[in-house]
Amino acid sequence: MGGTPTPAETTSALQDAIADLKNTAREQLSAAWQIHVERVQERLLEGWAQQIERVFDERFEDLAARVEEQFQRKLAGELASAQSRSKRELTERLNQSFRRIAAAETASGWSAALLDATRDFAAIAALFFVSTEVLRCEAVRAAEDHPAQALIGREIPLGSAPAFASAVDSKDPVVAFRSPGELSEPVAEAFGAKNEGRAYLFPLLSRQRVVAVLYCEPGEQPVDSNGLELLCALAANALEERIRSKGASGLIGISAIESAVARETPWASLSREEQDMHLRAQRFARVQVAEMRLYKAGAVKAGRSEGRLYESLREDIEAGRQEFYRQFIATCPSMVDYFHLELVRTLANDDASLLGPDYPGPLV
Repeated sequence: MGGTPTPAETTSALQDAIADLKNTAREQLSAAWQIHVERVQERLLEGWAQQIERVFDERFEDLAARVEEQFQRKLAGELASAQSRSKRELTERLNQSFRRIAAAETASGWSAALLDATRDFAAIAALFFVSTEVLRCEAVRAAEDHPAQALIGREIPLGSAPAFASAVDSKDPVVAFRSPGELSEPVAEAFGAKNEGRAYLFPLLSRQRVVAVLYCEPGEQPVDSNGLELLCALAANALEERIRSKGASGLIGISAIESAVARETPWASLSREEQDMHLRAQRFARVQVAEMRLYKAGAVKAGRSEGRLYESLREDIEAGRQEFYRQFIATCPSMVDYFHLELVRTLANDDASLLGPDYPGPLV
């Protein structure tokens, strides 16, 4: 019958509105970080030392501008202040870490450099290689008497570790409960985790396959997911460059990675120029879709809820499709429609039906 809302109804509506704003902010910040990581990887191919400072300037300034627009001038000012204090320190640490990782000649050296670089971002870390549905613990960064040291060299069925399997399947970071049901009994027991706290899993990709997963735990300070995600991108880039320059045995002793590369027969048959074209196409697709998620958050939300993402974002999607065709499909016979794959994966959350009945489908 209408009337004045009760205090409880008003409170509930306010809580719903706040939750909705939080979800939108989380979506936009995730997209901004995706764009940031892709720009860093793109600049890595052009030269780390000369480009990384410029990348941080560009992406942090862009993110600061979007936050200012969405969440008031005060928050943007605080972000800009924090940026100026931490940017140089962060880039210097990442630069040093990347140089160590890139210079590694062996599996143990590469793993040790990667885990050592996680000290600024997590209390405990471990590296697991992925091969044929099996996880193999390669290295652990923890106290010498920590039970997790006994995991090194042990193989664990991927099917018994759902959180790891999710990271491998989605190729995205995963946050999981530190329990046997999520991590597997051996991993949970080794890390002393019986349904206590959370674990953070970061996949490392080589040639679009997850070849390793970085496991991290918080200590007195929370895990810095953004820093670890960027670190994994740097490490994966170093691995990719080593494999491309020296072949599958570029890092001596990483049998899991070597077998994963060996299974990539179609990729291995491509020329270096075609491989570079595919990698650029993948980055283009990820950036284009991330920008939709960042700048058109309202349309994305409405499109998902109504199952008509294409209709809600028709202009942006069509512009991206046409540019992807012009730059990549028209010039590379072996090209895959990575733009379509990215639309399904991150815009539609792996549910192609959310694109709607009007969506014309992949270009090839």
